[in-house]
Amino acid sequence: MKTSNWIKLIGISCIIFGSLGIISSASSLFMPQWIKDSWPEISPERLKWLEFLAYFGFFVNTVYLMAGLFFLRKKLFSLKLMYVA
Repeated sequence: MKTSNWIKLIGISCIIFGSLGIISSASSLFMPQWIKDSWPEISPERLKWLEFLAYFGFFVNTVYLMAGLFFLRKKLFSLKLMYVA
């Protein structure tokens, strides 16, 4: 495979995985409220921890999505952005 085909494959796969991760993280943002309604004996500290993890996952997947877009544009910092994610 030529280098440009690898760039396209990596960029598109980052976009796909980032988009699917954003959808998953967005649905997990509603999870603490659902757990609180279903199991009232769960401590609020655990619910805050679940909410923090959901926001962190949303942030990481957004970085993956942006890195994929910048990688397709062949920007110099896009590979470093993937490493950060």
